[in-house]
Amino acid sequence: MNLRVAFILYFLGLLNIIDWIVFWNDHSDLVSKDYHSFKQLYINHFPALLRPLHTSNPAPATLLMMVFFCIAGFLFFKQEKRAFRILGITSFIFAIWSFVSLM
Repeated sequence: MNLRVAFILYFLGLLNIIDWIVFWNDHSDLVSKDYHSFKQLYINHFPALLRPLHTSNPAPATLLMMVFFCIAGFLFFKQEKRAFRILGITSFIFAIWSFVSLM
């Protein structure tokens, strides 16, 4: 059960990061011209229910993803297989990446 929770949290966080990277690449011309418009476009591509998670500063979505990655990392480290240790390490790397993006 704990392993299933770890995978769910890990992949939710990973999907958030992949979404940001893909959106950034698709709209890279707008980023260099007007970052504020780019950020509004990014926020508006979410359903109305999720938009409040991305509008505040710091974004609650980023804080939530940091917590998700940390929980997943600890749950992965409880397992004894090397593959889960690697997933735990990448979870903490993504949590640090999220923390740095807040600054």
